[in-house]
Amino acid sequence: MTDERKPFTGKLFCGQSNVPLAKAIGAELAKFTTFDGQVDCVVRDFHDDEPDVQLTSNVRDADVFLIQSTNYPGGKYLVQLMAMANAARLADAGKITAVMPYFGYARQDRKVRPRTPITAQAICMAIEAMGVDRILTTDLHSGQVEGMFRRAFPNLEALPLLLRAARRELQISFADVAFVSPDKGGVVRCDETGKLVGCSRVTFAHKSRSREDATIKKMRIVDPELVEGRDCLLIDDLVDTGGTLAKAAGKLKDAGARRVLALCVHPVLSRDRKTGIAAMQVLGEAPIDHLYLTDTIPLDEEQLAAHPAFRDKVRVVSSASLLAGAIAEIHLHGSVSGIFRRTTEDIFRD
Repeated sequence: MTDERKPFTGKLFCGQSNVPLAKAIGAELAKFTTFDGQVDCVVRDFHDDEPDVQLTSNVRDADVFLIQSTNYPGGKYLVQLMAMANAARLADAGKITAVMPYFGYARQDRKVRPRTPITAQAICMAIEAMGVDRILTTDLHSGQVEGMFRRAFPNLEALPLLLRAARRELQISFADVAFVSPDKGGVVRCDETGKLVGCSRVTFAHKSRSREDATIKKMRIVDPELVEGRDCLLIDDLVDTGGTLAKAAGKLKDAGARRVLALCVHPVLSRDRKTGIAAMQVLGEAPIDHLYLTDTIPLDEEQLAAHPAFRDKVRVVSSASLLAGAIAEIHLHGSVSGIFRRTTEDIFRD
């Protein structure tokens, strides 16, 4: 019997930000290529937490993929990524791809006040200076960040993975639900997603913030008649402190929504600095029936144990197959854009 797997000679390494996902990507890649499935974590910590990096195999002229999200603590993980890239460049790697399942700092994509940085631009410049040839990420918070990196910057969409999981588990018909963005900024994402799956009911939660401390003063659901008596899918690229998502879920219930399902790609899940309340507590208490997240950022097991209400409603969907497919296409000079078509078709595949 001939081996029908695609040839793969690239090298995969990871930092400390998300070792389980990196290992899962390697296992997925080994299913359809000749990759051996080995993804080593090449970072250890010195006593003062400086990164101690050493690549575990020869990378001369090789296609190298460095897997590292820049979630909290983002500064630590970013430095690890730059150190890994520098090690690969000094070892004469052929091409270096930074696989960043979650690209932190993308929310800081423009100057909002005088004398403030465009941090996303600074991060892109730093990664490029380390000799990285390509960044591969998922559901970039702001698309304009792609233009801040002067080389290839494919941005995958993991939302179809969440849509498929929700459809299969809850047996929902997208033609009968409403898609809701928790803020005005996500309306385009909701509208485009609705068109993909045949949902014509798209609305959003309009909020006004306090000028003094930026807290939400008021929120209302635009077009509440679209959500009354229906399952509502709250869709966002990430969930941070959970406050906006929780308030939007409450407003949907007030407007007569039957069930509220939240689909958020990146589980940032911070603790609110003003209130001290953890996002898991906020979302556990919110009127959200099911919460679908990907594994671009790992969930803290101790925090999950401390918040059973959150743990019971959350569903984590792996992004490993999506990222492994993109890595294979890059290495074999295929079409990364074709992955979106395939993942969209998979939404309706049982």
